[in-house]
Amino acid sequence: YKAEEIEEVGQHLQVIGIPPDQSDLRDRLIAHYNNDSNALLKLMIALEFGVVEEEERSPITAALFSGFLFFVGSLPSLLPYIPENQTPNMGLLLAALATTLSLLLVGGIKTWATRGNIWSAAIENLTVAGLGGIFAYVVGRFFDKIVHSGRSEEH
Repeated sequence: YKAEEIEEVGQHLQVIGIPPDQSDLRDRLIAHYNNDSNALLKLMIALEFGVVEEEERSPITAALFSGFLFFVGSLPSLLPYIPENQTPNMGLLLAALATTLSLLLVGGIKTWATRGNIWSAAIENLTVAGLGGIFAYVVGRFFDKIVHSGRSEEH
């Protein structure tokens, strides 16, 4: 990936005001970023995530893509329930396994953008989703108690 990123640095230099006719400065900057991977990562994060106008992304495209990803992300937990002869317990087990594998996979894939450690990113993704699931369960149980305690007082 580094060769592609260094090529992009050359393109970004003109965007941030260093024209091609300043070749000595451009060559020194490109050499610096080529020799310092950490500095290159920080520069690309700043430039790739919309700091310069040419890298800004469409909010409509982002919203549509996000909605599509949420839909696709819901499939591993739902697809195991499609077979008619599936028992609820087996469906739950298969959904849990499919969801866990999907979360680990997505966590690992995100290292493509972050250039981080694939295993720590996979475990981090699973942990964050797991904590979110625990939180949602606790909130659901809390509201269930509120709803049911109000009904028993009415009778």
